[in-house]
Amino acid sequence: MPTPVVDLTDFDEVIVDRACSNRWIGRVPTAEAVEATRRLARRGFNDGQIAHRLQASRRSVVRWRQRTNTPPALPIGSNTHDRLVDAPSRPLRLG
Repeated sequence: MPTPVVDLTDFDEVIVDRACSNRWIGRVPTAEAVEATRRLARRGFNDGQIAHRLQASRRSVVRWRQRTNTPPALPIGSNTHDRLVDAPSRPLRLG
């Protein structure tokens, strides 16, 4: 079964605004997530922070950034506090 084609230029501005301001509850639809990723990356959010805010995986955020040719806010390893402020992609195993 082929994957459905999503029109990335047709998005709901209200959902994007709420996702960017962290007022959206739940998973963000694809077209809105792509636009929110573009906006958040330009504001300086890294991939982990965007993924956490949009309830998506980091890999999805990277793909969405590549679709819109949006560069990452911070290159990997450029920030000494990456691990302190970055949202984990999966729960940490304790013990």
